[in-house]
Amino acid sequence: MEKSKQLIELHVKYQMNLVAPENIKNTLTEEVKEFTNYYYSKKFKDIVTPEKLKILSTETLEKFNLTENLIKMARNLFVVNQEIIKFENETLDKYISKSEFLKAADSAIGLKDIRNKFINFAVHSSAYARMMSSIILAAIKDFMMENPLTKNNPIGGAFLKIGGDLLNNLPGMQGNFEGKVNDFISQNLSGRIKQSETFIQSELDSDRAKEIMEEFWEFLSKIKLSETSGYVDPNSIDSLFSTIPGFYDHIKKSGFLERQIVENINSFYEKYSDTEISSFIEEMGITKEDLDRELAETFFPLIDSESFRNYYKSTIERRFSNFYNSDEVKSILDE
Repeated sequence: MEKSKQLIELHVKYQMNLVAPENIKNTLTEEVKEFTNYYYSKKFKDIVTPEKLKILSTETLEKFNLTENLIKMARNLFVVNQEIIKFENETLDKYISKSEFLKAADSAIGLKDIRNKFINFAVHSSAYARMMSSIILAAIKDFMMENPLTKNNPIGGAFLKIGGDLLNNLPGMQGNFEGKVNDFISQNLSGRIKQSETFIQSELDSDRAKEIMEEFWEFLSKIKLSETSGYVDPNSIDSLFSTIPGFYDHIKKSGFLERQIVENINSFYEKYSDTEISSFIEEMGITKEDLDRELAETFFPLIDSESFRNYYKSTIERRFSNFYNSDEVKSILDE
């Protein structure tokens, strides 16, 4: 019994020395290296088969639900970040460079098929048609009021009034000439809408798109980050977050997410099944040294505390006690 107690104490002391404040970083670094050394030469298919990964992934998807507490947490994180932004008084060009913005904008504009689909949807919507009708009617009215023949001319103004009264009283007008003009514009707008769609697409296909992005950057870069915190209404955010669980449940039940997961796993293994982890990581532009360092630095704050050491000590004391007091070990110690 005395021997087993001594062995337990020595073993615990040895292990606790490894996680002492002055040693824990080196211990963790070595453990990480040993772990990555084991997996580094393995192929993806040898670690987990695509079939097993698909089962695990789809089971996780089935069990995972967006609970009310998760939504509250996400909303609170959003609110906290909005509060932080309130005190950021630098303009946006402090955080985003012009070259990076223009490069991203150019890439987005280059997504021609998606862009044209969006333009087509936008210009053929009822809201766009109403806007176009309103603009054309306003332009006609402004032209009549700003026409050099009538502007600041009492006689011309009287002529317009008389003409307007006359037109309003024509058969079929029912005293609503403006409304009839607007109806005519709306009924004959399809050609103008198609013309505007073609114009927008050609503008974005030309060098003019770069000019538009330059103009947008000049506007955007002057906005203070703190100003953007007021762009979002808190009530609208609450309403938006409240819709997320229903949206997620609906799309999950549709089978879309499961199909996406399965097809992405198939695609990944089709390309990387026989690839060693080392080659994959290097393809991502990461060296083993970088990986080891980042993993160690990630886990270090989680275990470099007295709370963890106390937990670790109680755990190994219990396990070592069970081991050294087992019948097998006792039989050896008693020899």
